[in-house]
Amino acid sequence: MGEEMRVNLNKGNARGWTVCALLLLLCWAPPLRADWRTYHGDWALRGVASGDVSELPIRIWKFRTEGPLRTAPVVAGGRIFFGGENGRLYAVNFIGMELWARTLEVGEDDARERDEFSAPPIAAGDRVFIGSRNGTLYALEGISGETQWTYDVGGPVESSANWLRASAGGRPAVLVVRQVDGVVHCVDHETGEGIWQSEPTAKSDGPVSVLDDRIVFGNSESALYVLAAETGERLLRIELGEGNQVAGGVAMDGTHAFAGTHSGHVVCADVVTGELVWKARRSKAQVLTTPAVRKGHVIYGSEDGFVYGLNRADGKMKWRFKTHLGHPGSPLIVQSKVVVQAKGELTILRLGSGKVVWSGYSSSDIAAPAITDGLIIAPSDDGTLSAFSERVF
Repeated sequence: MGEEMRVNLNKGNARGWTVCALLLLLCWAPPLRADWRTYHGDWALRGVASGDVSELPIRIWKFRTEGPLRTAPVVAGGRIFFGGENGRLYAVNFIGMELWARTLEVGEDDARERDEFSAPPIAAGDRVFIGSRNGTLYALEGISGETQWTYDVGGPVESSANWLRASAGGRPAVLVVRQVDGVVHCVDHETGEGIWQSEPTAKSDGPVSVLDDRIVFGNSESALYVLAAETGERLLRIELGEGNQVAGGVAMDGTHAFAGTHSGHVVCADVVTGELVWKARRSKAQVLTTPAVRKGHVIYGSEDGFVYGLNRADGKMKWRFKTHLGHPGSPLIVQSKVVVQAKGELTILRLGSGKVVWSGYSSSDIAAPAITDGLIIAPSDDGTLSAFSERVF
């Protein structure tokens, strides 16, 4: 794609936003859209969005906050939830109007200070959950933003929480990983009481993924761990080989788990049998992203600046795309397209070929977007949350 075909996201948006906002406020009630409950879509972290996205999206609104936004937003119940590193958590609607904003604090009454977040939130049930660097898991009511409970994880949380539909006794629960030793905490959704804790493993920078009765995650020991959802009991440890530490999320599809490693490999493992189905290496650069998986495709971003498309069955490469700015994030699949951000660039590719459909760039780094029924919602480290679509809803 030639440089002249890339869209500058810093220009030509203010007037468009004003017109769109007036039309929406005067003529249209924001519709409900499909949920996007984790940074990578569903509880299995497959990275697959509903609907489709325009091949010529425009920014239709921009919401400004007081600090940088470096983690993905989530969507549930007609609301968009997102947090900043400065301890602020926000909710806006689908026309970019603020519904609430909360500052989460730690410490005693006479010495309270803002908590800090490097993990994105999740939205489950009627609540929003987020873990902090201070080691606190927060539960907030989605409608009001009021804190419902807090839970002490006992160490920093650097990754997204996840959701378990039924733990011990059939109770819905929240799952969160303590980074320092990879202990998974299962916490009652309603009360904030601990249900179980898994055995420690090793440092775990990535989140758990959940599919049916299994919980899967990777860590610095170059292995994937499979736990029983009801009890946290370890079912399997799948060895990936020396140098294959897993820092990102594990995408689950059927009985197969897909993950990137520090050595540049992407692996596919069977979480029922423990078999390592395939192991593919397209570059020596680290793969810190969460793959997106759909039907015959596995799509991931590498620290070498490329986005790769692999065959799901055997890991053979179908295509690769070189980003302009490098360090692509975790890709997302939307129908026959792939959406991926790389520093200050947002790009739409063809799923089958990796060819560019559209690309927009910004002077500020763009974090992982959320996608819901054609709406791309992208945070940026300049403190803005932007929505891209083909039209005014």
